[in-house]
Amino acid sequence: MEHKLSKILKKPLFWQIYTILLIFWLFFPKRHVFLNDFAYITGQYSDFTSFSLYIVDLVLILGFFFIFWIKSGGLKAFLNLKWLFLWLIVIILPHITNNLTYNSYFFARIIASFVAYGTIVMIFGEYDLKSLFMKTFLAFSTIQSLLALFQFLKQSYLGLGYLGEQQLSPWVAGFAKIITDSLYIRGYGTFPHPNPLSAFLVVGILIACYLIIASPNSKQRVFWGILLFLNTLGLVTTFSRAAFLALIIAGTAFFVGQRCTKKFSKQSALSLIILIVSIGVSVSLFRSFLFSRITVTDTATEERIIYTKIGISMIKESPTFGVGIGESVLHMKQYSTTPLKPSQIQPIHNYFLLAASELGIIGALLLLWFFLSHLKSLAYNLTTCNLLLGSILLSFFILMQFDHYFYTLEQTQLLLWIILGIIAAQTKTPSHSEGVC
Repeated sequence: MEHKLSKILKKPLFWQIYTILLIFWLFFPKRHVFLNDFAYITGQYSDFTSFSLYIVDLVLILGFFFIFWIKSGGLKAFLNLKWLFLWLIVIILPHITNNLTYNSYFFARIIASFVAYGTIVMIFGEYDLKSLFMKTFLAFSTIQSLLALFQFLKQSYLGLGYLGEQQLSPWVAGFAKIITDSLYIRGYGTFPHPNPLSAFLVVGILIACYLIIASPNSKQRVFWGILLFLNTLGLVTTFSRAAFLALIIAGTAFFVGQRCTKKFSKQSALSLIILIVSIGVSVSLFRSFLFSRITVTDTATEERIIYTKIGISMIKESPTFGVGIGESVLHMKQYSTTPLKPSQIQPIHNYFLLAASELGIIGALLLLWFFLSHLKSLAYNLTTCNLLLGSILLSFFILMQFDHYFYTLEQTQLLLWIILGIIAAQTKTPSHSEGVC
């Protein structure tokens, strides 16, 4: 039995199917929420204090054990990620004694991120799955774009609750909206909020640009061009200002990088033209709604300023170890100089400020160092594929300055660590072909 299972696990087809399932459940966040007193500790239900188990967690756990089953020295390879375990011991473990049940859950979430990273490094280092990952990711990001578009046009949910869609309505409190002549819900897809969806769509758009360049024939380039337009259209319906900025900067870095490395080809020019046209058409179609987002005096911006001040206060009081894993939300009122409603008690909207407030300055600096080390590793071999991965990571850095979801929400948290894992696998075992990522 063991021999038969090992033979199955060693087949590339098994890991191709696994990769598709992993991406599917990453896009469709089915979960079970374990309700307890912590879920309502802020005065109303909060995803940021509740405990959940996602299907994608189970998929990652299975992948973790499967790769260990067949990879000789798998445990040794995983233990070679010494910095992970040093970081866990020095920075995280001291906080578990604060509130054992609460801290242990958030400790487990961080462990899950590290497991995702290590598993992806081993799987993608062992099998050539990066091209499949990108094409599958783009397929699902296109589906999410269409869902977001139809949600916005219908101004209602589409009945896909079994895949994680929320029961959206412009007249229900708590949903992200824009205000013009009336209230309009933004595109959610099956995500908990439009902003994390926008991060996925930025990645989809960058991947589409790369696939247009790497495609061997015009038919494929037309196909990827259509998906590029649909993803751009979906991104606009999220009305995420940070995502627009991230796309512009990361996209510019991608194409300028090609120019500087003398890899800018006719296909690169075609990809850039399609991207510019897609942005222009999408913005034109929704310009009346987009104008309402051109402001820095709206409630969302004002609340971000308040959260930033709270984060700075937390760091000043607990600079070494922070206030504890997942505990910044619990202490928002304590550190706020203005009264906060239950709906306003949210994580600090800056990744590194949030990390420093919960894990201490050392913890935040270790995270920053790790991210930058991956970005630096791509610079040693500036293939078009490495430029793509670098531009994706750059877009994450930009988004991290305006929101917390790479730190707090399951989908974007895992997306970050999966991309980091792919980068590690790519730089350790680079592709032999420039056209294949």
